[in-house]
Amino acid sequence: MPEPVESTSLDFFYYPGEPSGYAGFTDYHAMSQSITDDLVAREFDWQFKTAGFAAGFLNAVWARTRSAENAPHVFRVTGATADDVEAMRWMVTRQQEGTDNASPSTSNLRSMVLKVASDMATNGPCRVKYWSQAGEDENQGLAEAGISAERLLEYKRLMQLAEQRGELLGERAQILPVDVGAA
Repeated sequence: MPEPVESTSLDFFYYPGEPSGYAGFTDYHAMSQSITDDLVAREFDWQFKTAGFAAGFLNAVWARTRSAENAPHVFRVTGATADDVEAMRWMVTRQQEGTDNASPSTSNLRSMVLKVASDMATNGPCRVKYWSQAGEDENQGLAEAGISAERLLEYKRLMQLAEQRGELLGERAQILPVDVGAA
């Protein structure tokens, strides 16, 4: 396992609520575009590790906040590796950039990360930007990417290990209240 980075802590802001109506519609597409378009520019290994870590971390955050009041929180992570830090920063950026007509929503981020991770586990890595996907036949994805079924299994294993790591850090993170104005 890689050594922890020297920083004392890393913060992830939890934003309650989920946009609905028109704002929900536009933010769904904004989040989908933010996640997909960023992943397309990344190496396949990185895509699977980061999506897996984010899915695990966000599931742990979700489980820990369901019983909490509907208020923003900070999840403070300690003992993060360089890969953890990179994945956490990726989530923070996606959560901020994946908005259009509403405030940031951790629920919206989680929903889209889980959808993209599931799609990747079935169809292989992201190779097409979000707005270019219309009409794509997802069943041809692996062959077009030159990825064998065996290689996809290796990618899925990377994703599973990263998901376990993300979940562990999400479960161990310290939850701190935050002022609405600070978030």
